[in-house]
Amino acid sequence: MDKYLIDTEIWIQYLQGKDEKIRQRIQTLLDEDRISINGIILSELLVAATGKNEFQFIKEHFSGLHFLSTDRDFYVRLAKISREFSKNGQDTSFQDLVKATHAYISGLTLISRNGKLKQICQVLGVGFQEI
Repeated sequence: MDKYLIDTEIWIQYLQGKDEKIRQRIQTLLDEDRISINGIILSELLVAATGKNEFQFIKEHFSGLHFLSTDRDFYVRLAKISREFSKNGQDTSFQDLVKATHAYISGLTLISRNGKLKQICQVLGVGFQEI
């Protein structure tokens, strides 16, 4: 069964509960324990929290997700990927590169609506889904 890395803006829409398609898709993946998260996405969500209660909610409820750790080898691979994009004249954000590199190394499909992230995933051969 495929496993997923959910981008920040999808999580925010899920937490706001305004998009039924996102709510259903994410809830299914949560119920099936098929979602991972990394430090960038968790940090972005915590920074976007609209108060102490929401911050605590995110901190507690996201702790049960599979956490993608980073080590020295991860950053070496990230740097190589980043250098390739720079050499080819492609402008990429650090956050997007971290997300795509985690998905690449971990064999995850990335769920996002971010067009630049989609381009990075296509170059790396990472699965990408838009909701």
